[in-house]
Amino acid sequence: MGGPPLTTPAVRRVVMPAQIGFLLLILWGFVFYWSFSERARVLTQTEISLRQLTVSVQEQTLRLFKMTETALLVESDWLAAHPGAYPNDDPSFVALVNQQIGLSDGFLDFRTLEPDGGVRLIPSLSRDAVRRPAGPLGTEGRSGGVRIGAPETDAFSGGWIIPVTLPVPGKGRRPSGPARRATVVLAGIIELDRLARLFDAQRMRPNGSITILRSDGITLFRAPAPDGAIGRSIAGQDFFNRRLAVADHGIERTSGVYDTLERVVSFQRLNDYPVTVIVSAAYDDVLQPWRHETAILAGIGGLVTLFTGFLTGRFISLNRVAQKRIEFLAFHDALTGLPNRELARDRFLQIKAYADRAGAKAALLFLDVDNFKMVNDSLGHTIGDALLRKIAERLGRCVRQTDTIARLGGDEFLVLLGDIGDDEAVTAVAEQIRERLEPSFDIDEHSHLATLSIGIAVYPDDGLDFETLLKKADTAMYRSKEAGRNIYRFYNDDMNAKAVETLNLRNGLRRALLGREFVLYYQPQIELVNRTLIGVEALVRWKHPELGMIPPDRFISIAEDSGQIVEIGAWVIEEACRQAVAWHQAGLPPFVVAVNLSALQFRRGNLAETVSGALERSGLDPRFLELELTESILIRDLPLVMATVQRLKRLGLRLSIDDFGTGYSSFSYLKKLKVDKLKIDQSFVRDVTRDPDSATIVQTIIRMAKSLNLGTIAEGVEDETTLAFLVAHQCDAAQGYHFGRPMAPDALAAALRGRQVLVV
Repeated sequence: MGGPPLTTPAVRRVVMPAQIGFLLLILWGFVFYWSFSERARVLTQTEISLRQLTVSVQEQTLRLFKMTETALLVESDWLAAHPGAYPNDDPSFVALVNQQIGLSDGFLDFRTLEPDGGVRLIPSLSRDAVRRPAGPLGTEGRSGGVRIGAPETDAFSGGWIIPVTLPVPGKGRRPSGPARRATVVLAGIIELDRLARLFDAQRMRPNGSITILRSDGITLFRAPAPDGAIGRSIAGQDFFNRRLAVADHGIERTSGVYDTLERVVSFQRLNDYPVTVIVSAAYDDVLQPWRHETAILAGIGGLVTLFTGFLTGRFISLNRVAQKRIEFLAFHDALTGLPNRELARDRFLQIKAYADRAGAKAALLFLDVDNFKMVNDSLGHTIGDALLRKIAERLGRCVRQTDTIARLGGDEFLVLLGDIGDDEAVTAVAEQIRERLEPSFDIDEHSHLATLSIGIAVYPDDGLDFETLLKKADTAMYRSKEAGRNIYRFYNDDMNAKAVETLNLRNGLRRALLGREFVLYYQPQIELVNRTLIGVEALVRWKHPELGMIPPDRFISIAEDSGQIVEIGAWVIEEACRQAVAWHQAGLPPFVVAVNLSALQFRRGNLAETVSGALERSGLDPRFLELELTESILIRDLPLVMATVQRLKRLGLRLSIDDFGTGYSSFSYLKKLKVDKLKIDQSFVRDVTRDPDSATIVQTIIRMAKSLNLGTIAEGVEDETTLAFLVAHQCDAAQGYHFGRPMAPDALAAALRGRQVLVV
């Protein structure tokens, strides 16, 4: 038999790092090769740019000196052609000078140096002649012709200037007498400020420099100019002696002469003047783009190295981290970070073990967020998820560190309490949970309220294992919801029977629809002034083949929770319309049939289409159909309710509000919805003769309805005293056991024919 396959984990742990190392070696070899190649390219390109810039500056400088020399020679020739003229006194000479200034675009100015040492500013079109005593303008430079002087501070402008001078013999007046003639020096003045502006755009920023140097080492110009640079001699320095003094041009890397920066320097000597132009760029500036690009490439290489190192390390150390993460996700809820069902089961085993050793008890609390589905449906899953996270945070502040909070999924949470003394300790925690959740939750700049229904099972009283306790706590939680929500209930044996019944009813609802097990009973509605029948309310009953007749209070809530109320409601509307037509065809006088609507029918049931279809199929006149809306419908998604109500009203039927006074109705709702009638809840009607508050509420509803031109009908009328109260306060109609119990269709028809209901 052969050896182990080459893909075993042990081999992969050796081969893969070697392969990755080889690839990294190639990668970094490329990085270093590119880096050195790019550095050489950048330096070469810089040298080319500096040479080009040096030539450009050299040409401009040469042009400037040529222009100055030419102007001085023109002036000298004019003086030679006019032997009797004196430079500063002759208007023609002044005009000539102004012409030369114009030809230089204002770059040049001209002066004369008199034998007595005074410097005279030659008048121009915009100034008068000015004479100031001063030292002689510099005459250093080459012998013969123009001479380039050292930079000096201008006695007139106060700025730095370069004087370019030309002696003119015999054109001056000596102080000792006018008959004797002396040498006059014509001076062309180059202002360094103007020169700096000329070269500023060409300087290689930010630390580049342009320098004009006289052949003897005197600095004529530098931009930028550190303190003491202008006029400074660099003769004797290494770079000057080694390169500038002996070569006409060149380029090299050297330390700065005027500062401490290392520079790449290019120089070019002017052909006709003892002047050298120097252009430099700071070495760090030159290499900065290369360093930046190299850093990026090295960073990318580093990231690649780190990433490949991560992949490699995955086989060595990070595997443990990944394993822990997988384990966390396996035992925790991804949304809230809380333990999930599996971890909760494990924690229960720990709590149980301690309880068994210490003879203590433990408790399991099953928590369900009330009306959470409505939040998800109306506000979206994003808000719903945020609400669940905030609920989880608050729950964490309600228990001890030794206790466990878990999320089972959806809107269901679980709390495990260990080492409890008695039920009161559990009750205290349940109460604290309710209190913690009372303040609203701020989500997406809106406030949201949330309550919990809580079911509690105790170990070992209610069960010995996790699944049993969870099931019983779930059962107790549903009893909490049935009792009104936002409360808690401890499990008891009666709840189990109730849970079994609920499950059986839930499973039987679908069969009931298919097997025609639902029937409608009808309760008379009486007009109180004439005591005549004006309508009936259709009430659904479930004729179970085994349990017999099941009243609606036992299965309607189950149908709403399961969503089957939509189909049941559609059947009720269809059957009520059909029966109304059957009564009319049987010769009974026409009357209204009222049908209750569920809030779920508004949101999911295409209600308007359902009603219009039932009317069309039955042939019932819409005037004889009344739909009863509960107040809970009005507070959820009002725009949808308004649109549906308008479509229903266009069909021509009647609308009333059922159980009025128990919910959140307001004048604005009533006005917008355009309902026809208010149905006063029986909880108020039954106590009108015994409870002053109930009597006041009923009177207020009647008065409000009349002010809005709405009809009123009281439900739950069971005696003559209550009837008399309603008549006295002008209630329009009533229904209840005093007039008749809900009856089957045939029984109601028989009662009507026997006039047992028409007149009371």
